[in-house]
Amino acid sequence: MKVLVFLSLVALAWGQEFLCHCGMFISTETAELEVHRLPPFNVDCDIGGYAACGLYCIGEWEYIFNNGGLDMENPLTGVTMGQESCTNLVNWYSMPNLDPTNVHNNYMLCGGPWEWDGEESKDKLCCNDGVFPNNCRN
Repeated sequence: MKVLVFLSLVALAWGQEFLCHCGMFISTETAELEVHRLPPFNVDCDIGGYAACGLYCIGEWEYIFNNGGLDMENPLTGVTMGQESCTNLVNWYSMPNLDPTNVHNNYMLCGGPWEWDGEESKDKLCCNDGVFPNNCRN
């Protein structure tokens, strides 16, 4: 019986993916809200993985904001990052309207807490009835 339990735990650990998640967040008066999540990638759950996760997310963030920022189109959907974020605010939080707000980048390693990496958008996110107007006034 002990062998069966041990083998079950080994199989569970073997199949577990160690993921780094990168998310785009906004700050409201009451909460931090995730508005967009980038595809995850596999890393080890150790100090090296922690550093790799943070650097990966900073690299993804810089790529987005060097290629149009919130106006950058998702190559898979053809929808801008800003519009995806407004759609997510409606679908996830029932929040169709948002005054111009800075977006910041967070990362999460292996199911741990979200960590801010110090990166903040140069342009602001705003939503009008769930639509990103592409030019939020500050």
